Amino acid sequence: MDIRDFINWVTAIGGIVVIVGGIFAVFQLWLMTRQGHRQFEHLYSQRYWAIMDRLSVEAQLGTRGPWHRRRSEQEALFAYVQLCEDEADMYEQGRVTRATWTIWKSGIDSMLSSPRVAHIIDSAPPTRFDTLRRYRAEGELRPKYAGIQALIRGL
Repeated sequence: MDIRDFINWVTAIGGIVVIVGGIFAVFQLWLMTRQGHRQFEHLYSQRYWAIMDRLSVEAQLGTRGPWHRRRSEQEALFAYVQLCEDEADMYEQGRVTRATWTIWKSGIDSMLSSPRVAHIIDSAPPTRFDTLRRYRAEGELRPKYAGIQALIRGL
């Protein structure tokens, strides 16, 4: 083996190392993006539990009782509707994963069936809760990213 063969082998091995390193770097970026999504989604989970801590069991179950006259419970219910609006907005903007949206969507669907929530949404100004209004009317939301774009973004 002469020096040219040696140089060709070293060049080939170096090329392979560069390709493997590039793939590894892309994978690390993808993992960091996923972790960022999880941390962002966790903030919404914290908001949810803070609101649920303010609501009585009766209010959470949607049963009629003295809770519906308490201002603190009304404020908490309004905060929950606002949280759902924010979650729907974040899904449309491509900021949350489909798996998380599936979980949030089931809670939003349940919430939208409540007459008390419908009253909050309907009595708000037209620019307030516009994403929830559209979701209620159309039955779906369209995320900003789909297909390969969503996969690349870790959604």
